[in-house]
Amino acid sequence: MQFFNVQSKALNMLRGVARLNAAGAAELANFLAENLEKLQTPTEAYRIVSEKPLKAVDPDTAVLWFNNLLPFIYEVLPSAVDGDEVATGLVHSAQAAAKADGNEFTGSALKKLRANLLTILDNATVRIKAKAMRLLATHERALSQCEIFSDIRPVFKTDGKIEVESAVVYHTLRIEHTGSDDTFSIALDSHDLKRLKKAVERAIEKESALSTFIAGAGIGEIKLS
Repeated sequence: MQFFNVQSKALNMLRGVARLNAAGAAELANFLAENLEKLQTPTEAYRIVSEKPLKAVDPDTAVLWFNNLLPFIYEVLPSAVDGDEVATGLVHSAQAAAKADGNEFTGSALKKLRANLLTILDNATVRIKAKAMRLLATHERALSQCEIFSDIRPVFKTDGKIEVESAVVYHTLRIEHTGSDDTFSIALDSHDLKRLKKAVERAIEKESALSTFIAGAGIGEIKLS
């Protein structure tokens, strides 16, 4: 049986999972099965759980739970023999942490925690997605976030006068990734591509709006392409 390092926040999450009834645990498992690959940042997790609220857990609590449960799912579940092995190890580890905290789980709470963890961790879709995410994480770099900033730069007269003759619109793509060097290749999954597509489409819309603004100011715009 594998033991885990259960810190205070993870312990609070496990106490919460132990309080779920069977329907609440099944709801959480189904939510993870549907959205696991989209819950990689707290912001994205909060957006999704706000759009698809859980009956058993409020959005703020759900995000805190995801922050502490997902590391076990991503790092341990793909290589474990089965969900029961992970659930049993987590239950024993949680009790050891609770004992050190001076507030042990009752026998009935431990049984409920194990049953609820098994519902979540032994979900076939959660397991296969966890393995897929683990494979994606083996890349040297993975996309964390992307954003496109759009700017207008004035072009002054060439005769030396400080007068704006035209303007140019340009965009800066900022990519946050898990690597550290300047030149890189980033592994993208379908969700990442959709985020990038959304950012590019928004930049195109902003360029159109800024071009309208430039035209309204009565100056010309230099198109770079």
